[in-house]
Amino acid sequence: GFDGFQKMDLWDRALIFPTLGLFMLVAAQTLVKAVIPGSRRRVSSRSLLALGMLALIAVFALSFRDYHVENFVSSGVACLLTGLLHALPVALIVWLLLRRGFAVTPVAAGWIAGMLAGLAGIGVLELHCVNFEAAHVLVWHTAVIPVSGALVALAATIWQRLRRLGSS
Repeated sequence: GFDGFQKMDLWDRALIFPTLGLFMLVAAQTLVKAVIPGSRRRVSSRSLLALGMLALIAVFALSFRDYHVENFVSSGVACLLTGLLHALPVALIVWLLLRRGFAVTPVAAGWIAGMLAGLAGIGVLELHCVNFEAAHVLVWHTAVIPVSGALVALAATIWQRLRRLGSS
């Protein structure tokens, strides 16, 4: 359900969800430019990851002020896996779209695609998770982005190597 969303106050909702939406929009635009050869990219995948993570960490730090830590690892791993599970369908859809273009650097495009999928996973977590401990959200929810990005970049690397072996 939307228990996390219902538990948030209006200020938190107005801060978190537009930030996620803006980050998703920038990631989607960067991804589109990554699969169009010769297009000008204003931000690298590393810069996008760093800036987006810093923005989300700042927003989460402003929104969540409960610094008690209970069941940090067990509830955190559950949220990380839930976020990644919900990022998976988005990653698959983005992968299908990426196949329509030509990524000059497939690994960088994979990072961006993974970030976009991870943002969808965080969106689901923010709607669902009622654990408003600051450390939990700052570490485990935010970790969905780099883990998802790394997994998709790894998949892109493997895919690229398999295609090279197949064409040799």
